[in-house]
Amino acid sequence: MTQTKRPAVALIGCGRWGQNYLQHLGDYWDEVHVCDADRDKMAEIAAKYPDFHFPEWEEELDSVPELDTIICVPPQFTHERVSRWIGKAARILVEKPYFPRRNGLFEEFPEQGGCYIGHIRLQTPLMQFLEEYHSLDEAHRVTFVRKLAERRFGSIGLMPDLFIHDIAVVFRVLGQGINELEFEHYEETRDFLETVLKAPDGSLYTFRYITDSEERLDHVALERGQLSVLLDERKTLVLQKGKEPRDLSGDISPLERQVQKFSQPEQAKIDLFSFAEMIELEKFFETTFGDRAFTGL
Repeated sequence: MTQTKRPAVALIGCGRWGQNYLQHLGDYWDEVHVCDADRDKMAEIAAKYPDFHFPEWEEELDSVPELDTIICVPPQFTHERVSRWIGKAARILVEKPYFPRRNGLFEEFPEQGGCYIGHIRLQTPLMQFLEEYHSLDEAHRVTFVRKLAERRFGSIGLMPDLFIHDIAVVFRVLGQGINELEFEHYEETRDFLETVLKAPDGSLYTFRYITDSEERLDHVALERGQLSVLLDERKTLVLQKGKEPRDLSGDISPLERQVQKFSQPEQAKIDLFSFAEMIELEKFFETTFGDRAFTGL
């Protein structure tokens, strides 16, 4: 069954990630508007997407009815853009990363629903993997290992850049139980982060990130009792000794799945990481890590 298109969407920021979004928007919205300060780049993109609209100023979009907004700007500009669109856009999706409570928007949330953060790992096979193998009835170890060749955002630390996406997944798995996790270990340099959280039953959640690696790696390992399984997210494979690798890839990419959910006709059914959830996660961050959770080093 084909999903009914939403009336209109504005993509604010059209860098590398913005262009990743761009290829899917026409499938889910009748009108697509794209704003970016780089007018030369906009001219090139307009030639590829002749049916889209490319206003020079965001103010030109204020009169567009039922306009959804996807904010894809660098982290240092995110708050300014969210502040500009909250209360104006029908829905807001912030690509990454964003701390609404810390940025002073907390009081506006009861009146402003429909605000989400693009924690893309919630759309990868990782959630299916944890739902299948994670258990709250038995102590276990879950280890996240991410290796990249270089830093993505040099202006922020690895906690708000990379760790935030994995801990958002753990939040979804544990719910309010995340508040029972205790700080066990933390070590960070410019290109390395390792932190460990411990549950009351002895379960351990280890998060390790390396951003000057010669290999690209996205592994999540889970051990409990006699069970030992590993998810290779880059290959979407579950690996378990003595068994054939199992492919968890879906029919569409994780990013398109995120776009599809954001364009869901009924807002109450949108299953994306909401600002309200992020507020609860921020409280855990503040209690457990203090300021370094938001700034890094």
